[in-house]
Amino acid sequence: MTPAHLVQGHRITFHYVSTSGVAHLSGLTEFSEVSAAAKAPPTDGSDGYVASKWASEVFLEKLHIATGLPIWTHRPSSIMGDNVAPTDLMGSLFTYSLKLHAVPVLRGFDNANAGGFADLIDVDNVATGILKHVSTNRAIEGGPTSAR
Repeated sequence: MTPAHLVQGHRITFHYVSTSGVAHLSGLTEFSEVSAAAKAPPTDGSDGYVASKWASEVFLEKLHIATGLPIWTHRPSSIMGDNVAPTDLMGSLFTYSLKLHAVPVLRGFDNANAGGFADLIDVDNVATGILKHVSTNRAIEGGPTSAR
């Protein structure tokens, strides 16, 4: 039995922490609070973490449609801060850039025409934001595909 099945019938909002990585599957530069189900991840195992998060989101969407269980999907971006695991790539990049007083040169991002962005959020802000939603027991706003 999954945690989602345990809250079913109690009208408790189920909060799921996914990843903004599922938004990259769409190929869009902006991804609003919508379903990611239409664009499946590669099946070759090249991005298993994102694939597992995508599969969980799709499962929860289907569960909501079938049962009406209120579900809120959180998709935090690159999480930073003192409480991030020391193995985190972005955290390590920032830590060692500060220690070395240097930053890496990212090929492809070194000219005025390069596109892209870095969307960073503090780990404590992520936890606080999710706890705020959990404690107010807010259900889905906008349908079964809402994500935050």
